[in-house]
Amino acid sequence: MTNTKLTNATRKSNPNKLPAIPTFTHHVLAAAKQFIARRDRKEHPDGKTDNAKRWYPSTCERTPGCAYIRSPTRAWPWSLMTHCRTAAHVAELHGVDDRDVKRAAGLLDRLASGTLVVRRNSILRKYH
Repeated sequence: MTNTKLTNATRKSNPNKLPAIPTFTHHVLAAAKQFIARRDRKEHPDGKTDNAKRWYPSTCERTPGCAYIRSPTRAWPWSLMTHCRTAAHVAELHGVDDRDVKRAAGLLDRLASGTLVVRRNSILRKYH
């Protein structure tokens, strides 16, 4: 609770100061962009369907997290496809934390919609 009080006191003392914008590595931003594209159905995970129209990911798309998802059936043919569109799966593909991907995706969504005002030149932290 003390952090909240300090933050509120800081806002009251300087109301024109914008909150700090988090910085992300280019790996996290690439994962966030891919997650947004998959979420919005502009990009599709690599894979194919069988004769019963069940979708399976390709070997390069399959991650250890896919083992915990139910295998596609005739009743649920897209179970792996919906998993491959999640932030957790995309983060696992890129080798980054899924929480960072979700935060970066939210920031990119707010930047795209114009609801976030940015004073910094870049949100990209340049280190590998």
